[in-house]
Amino acid sequence: MAIVNEKRQCPAKLNALDQKITGMSTEVKNAEIELEALKKEHRNMDQEITTIESKIKKSNAKLDQIKSNKEYQAALKEIDELQNEKKRREDLSIELMEKIEESEQNKKNKASETKELTEAAKKERAHLKQHEEELEKTFRSLLSKRETLCREIDDTLVKHYEQLLRRKGGLAVSAVTNGVCQCCHLAIPPQKFNELIKGEKMMNCPHCMRIIYWGDDERYKPTDTQQSAQQA
Repeated sequence: MAIVNEKRQCPAKLNALDQKITGMSTEVKNAEIELEALKKEHRNMDQEITTIESKIKKSNAKLDQIKSNKEYQAALKEIDELQNEKKRREDLSIELMEKIEESEQNKKNKASETKELTEAAKKERAHLKQHEEELEKTFRSLLSKRETLCREIDDTLVKHYEQLLRRKGGLAVSAVTNGVCQCCHLAIPPQKFNELIKGEKMMNCPHCMRIIYWGDDERYKPTDTQQSAQQA
């Protein structure tokens, strides 16, 4: 059951990798859109500054043609306003240039992160694929052994075991250690526990109904190799 569950997790892990790369690619695309928008705004600002400079130039050229003092003062005021407006737009242009530099750096960083993530994901995907193939190989080997063993066991017992597998979430057998079922964690009645120790018949936990065996029996304790494999 553990192998089956682990196999089922592999596609989900691969999907998570793909979603992460997609998310990073979207961020890069958004950074590109932001950068282009800033550049367009900066171009428009420069065009506005050029237009204002042209107006100032024309206004200065008309000064010599003005005869009345009132018109002259009005023209000077207009030129002053145009110069102030030009200065304001030049300041905005500088701010936009700074934003463009930041945006370009952000885009570069996002692109670099995406490249690194894609390379790492490629390696991880290969590792997961290999692991999935190994799990499948192990699963088929265990399935073959199970089929061989089932042919040597009474059909009634096999059917009972398979029913428990379906009803108990894939865990049909439980050890009883220190008198306690290791699946439901409830104590086995003393009389039944004594019968279990004798090992003369198949028994079920009176609480969770799983097939039980005496886990403290030396015959069922894992070897050092098995313990190391479990810890790994």
